[in-house]
Amino acid sequence: MFYLAKLERSFPSTAFLMPFSQFWTSNDVIATRPGRNYTTADYQALYSDMRFAAGWEMYKDTSGLFDPHWVPDVGELYCAYGTDIKTPEVLRWKNDKDFPSVMPEIHHGNGDGTVNIRSLSGCLRWPLKEHLAYSGATHMSVLKDARLIADVKRILRN
Repeated sequence: MFYLAKLERSFPSTAFLMPFSQFWTSNDVIATRPGRNYTTADYQALYSDMRFAAGWEMYKDTSGLFDPHWVPDVGELYCAYGTDIKTPEVLRWKNDKDFPSVMPEIHHGNGDGTVNIRSLSGCLRWPLKEHLAYSGATHMSVLKDARLIADVKRILRN
């Protein structure tokens, strides 16, 4: 098994980071191996095929934490995140003997290095006062990004 996989698989937050079906279509492949593609509709099969029943249980425990129809009731609402960083989008195992114990080939898309742009931009469904996307800011570095800090100061002054 690839380095630290057992440890990482024990974290429920990993299951929470799986792509949400509200942002991916049922045709969008998120993982693939010879003869089998997995979409967000196939999580139970993916975890079963990985022989990782605990992963499915963690996914079920965390999948209800996000309601795509919920809108925060906080007055003015701002959405800020990093973008334009290579972010995992599709995991591809080239042969079945490697699945799931060998690190897959990772195909990247846009995001903040941790969260894909489809999930990051989910806030665009809300009635926003302002949308703030910071090119080149990663999932954690956005918190200390000078552009975000300047925007927060500007917003607080107004």
